[in-house]
This record gives sequence, C-alpha cells and structure tokens, in this order.
Amino acid sequence: MLSKGHYYKELSDMANMAELLAKGRYDFAVIDKYIFYYFYRLNDKSREVSIFTEHPLLAPVPASAAFHDEALRDAFDRELPGFMESEQYKQIFEHYLGSAVLSF
Repeated sequence: MLSKGHYYKELSDMANMAELLAKGRYDFAVIDKYIFYYFYRLNDKSREVSIFTEHPLLAPVPASAAFHDEALRDAFDRELPGFMESEQYKQIFEHYLGSAVLSF
C-alpha cells in the first residue's frame, strides 16, 4: 500500500504542493487539478503548465448547489448553462487559473 511506503507524504497545505512538484522534490501529487493550478499560477497566470502530465484517477464529478427556495433554484438552473458559455465565465476562470487550463 502506497500510504505505508517510506516515500509517501501527505501535505495539509496544498499551496506548497505545486511548487514542490515543479521543483522536482516530488514525482507526483494527487490533488484536484483546479486547486493545483490555482496555487501553481497564483502569482503568475502565464506559468507554463505543459511541464505537468495529468492522469485522471476518478471521473469528473459535477459540483452542486443547494437552495431553500424552489423558484431561486429553478432560475439558477435556467441561467447556469448560458453563463458557463459566456465571456464573463471565461474571464472569471482566467482570473484564477489563466487560460491554459480552461477545459470543459
């Protein structure tokens, strides 16, 4: 089992994980790709991401939102698909991750 191995280490501060991987201190990291790229590009949205190879371990899981108000939920559900196709959505994504990681 990997977690019992001599070289296995868990980090609670994900902010350091991307830098440690980029500097070759670790061979791999198991982390959500968007969290990883957020921290990797926190101070420079143009940092090259092609140095990493992604290997999805799990199928993508859609996020969800919960509402107390049915009308608000229904309005949200109607607007979300259009918003995700909008320029504003792309701008928000690029603000936090840069454009190189934008994938749908």
